[in-house]
Amino acid sequence: MINVSSDEHGIIPDSLRETLSKWKPEDSKDPEKNTPKFLYTVPNCNNPARNSLTAERKREIYELARKYDFLIIEDDPYYFLQFNKPWTPTFLSMDVDGRVI
Repeated sequence: MINVSSDEHGIIPDSLRETLSKWKPEDSKDPEKNTPKFLYTVPNCNNPARNSLTAERKREIYELARKYDFLIIEDDPYYFLQFNKPWTPTFLSMDVDGRVI
């Protein structure tokens, strides 16, 4: 398990990018490289911090998932509790190549 820094807007994409930079994108094809296989996230109202990812951050994280070939497990039970603000798109809604569960 690898921890990635977050703030009031959720996972910080630059922190994830820095963590992933230990590998080359093509390393995901080599089983001996032990690259990350998935990212588990609660993108809205993540406990205990109650932070929520912005749409821009979701897009950046999704592009990193494509580049480094890992899945995103989106556990989003609080999606419909986005009161008083525009709903952000889900990772699943931006998925174009079947990498979001």
